Amino acid sequence: MTNDTLFNAAWSLLAIMAIAYIVFWRYRAYKLDAFRQDIFDLRDALFDEAQEGLISFNHPAYGMLREFMNGFIRFGHQLSLWQILIFLFLARKEDFATKSSFEEKWKKVTSDLMPSVKEQLDSYRLKAHFAIFKHLIATAPGLILTIVVPLLLLLFMKIIVERLKNFTNPPIDSAALTLGQA
Repeated sequence: MTNDTLFNAAWSLLAIMAIAYIVFWRYRAYKLDAFRQDIFDLRDALFDEAQEGLISFNHPAYGMLREFMNGFIRFGHQLSLWQILIFLFLARKEDFATKSSFEEKWKKVTSDLMPSVKEQLDSYRLKAHFAIFKHLIATAPGLILTIVVPLLLLLFMKIIVERLKNFTNPPIDSAALTLGQA
């Protein structure tokens, strides 16, 4: 081996190690911080709305929504798509049977609210769920590449085939004929 080859191999190895470090350690930490910041921002907006009089700080719905957000801030590092999939695969139906689900408790604590206030609180829950979904997808690039991308490609191919079936004279057939005659 020449010195140039050794030099290129060493730099290539260092570059691969740097990319692995960024992808497997720093990216996940960054996405976790971004997720927590999204939830912090939602919680702060909820606080501001309560301070402006949307809902009392002592109302059970405010407390429940705040605890919901605090739970995701506190345990966001344990939240990953892989862990959720494994949990759902290993959990039994009886494991989900509790005395009262979140949804039942939520309906109970929001039952005395005006519809506009309940709608605003539900929008905070929806925004939190969107932030959670975004975090799950962003922290599972391997899953995305091995499962989601191929499924999207299959769906895309199916859509194309369905659209081609609807054409009486598909444009691609005309293009192929024109190119074939040339």
